[in-house]
Amino acid sequence: MDRHRESEPLTRPISQGHWLGIDVGSSRGKVFNFCLVKADQERQVRVLFEVGGVRGPAQGLPFPRNDAGAFDDLTRATWLSAAAEAGALQILRESALVKDWIAARELGHGDFGVCIDAPCGFAIGGLGQRDTEAQGIGTFPTPSLEVFLRELTAWSENKNHTPLQQRFFWKLIGLVAFRYFVALSTSQAFEMPIPLLTASCMTGQHTRIREGFPSDTYKRSNGTVGILGPASRDVLLCLGRSEWVAHGNQFNGRTSVPPAGRMAALWTHRQLLLADLQRGGGLPAMRKIPNDPAWADLWDAFTCAFVSCCDAQGCGCFVCSDAARASLEGAMLRPK
Repeated sequence: MDRHRESEPLTRPISQGHWLGIDVGSSRGKVFNFCLVKADQERQVRVLFEVGGVRGPAQGLPFPRNDAGAFDDLTRATWLSAAAEAGALQILRESALVKDWIAARELGHGDFGVCIDAPCGFAIGGLGQRDTEAQGIGTFPTPSLEVFLRELTAWSENKNHTPLQQRFFWKLIGLVAFRYFVALSTSQAFEMPIPLLTASCMTGQHTRIREGFPSDTYKRSNGTVGILGPASRDVLLCLGRSEWVAHGNQFNGRTSVPPAGRMAALWTHRQLLLADLQRGGGLPAMRKIPNDPAWADLWDAFTCAFVSCCDAQGCGCFVCSDAARASLEGAMLRPK
């Protein structure tokens, strides 16, 4: 039980629903990290965390190192090797929080959203980045699909591992998660063409599958492009005062429950956030965690879940200046 739970009344309690935030990592030990916000019909809220590393071989295939030429395979629909794709899907299918989200969605009570920390689209041909990235803060520019595949091919042929581990690993693994939830929530096939996948980012009412970017939310929380509005702050305050719980299961002899030290760091940082919210103005605790400790991936997942929850409460919006272009390129979600 979380000893830091608060009970002050909220200006605006959030509605019933389940909102899943997914952070995409850069190594086999942290392929995904998960945060699930659950609000029941009495509007009692819990915030649950789970780590999403590799837990054994998938379909008999060991998850590969994210090295050029081993991790990727441009002959396949996802541009991933069979082992990398199977491993990423296994983590999603065996995640306790993903199973909770799916089970709740099948019951159909409330609102359901997923926000994934990974780009869901590519720039229009001839442009160097997506519109949503031009409007955001500190985002990595995504080229057109043609340029992306050309660069990925070159990195692989040259065995240039570093760009693959950073830029391409996040993109390809993030797209697996995006494909998984879009296919789950629609009649589309997992191997749907990229344009269909990208367009789905902007649609959905009862089930919303979105793209997030924690760094953009952190900046917006501190005034670089506007302090969060009252409704978003109320959502964040509600989540901060709720019970925070380590969650997970056993698979192949390994647990997905976050270690106690990571949860202790989250609880401590959550208290800093609550203090910031009480002071008003910017939220210094809502900044990227220096030196990127392991628990910071869970904090990024929390940020994605927060934005997904804002989306359902009517205080979320897309970062874009051109809706027509966003339907072709995809757009990041942000709190208002």
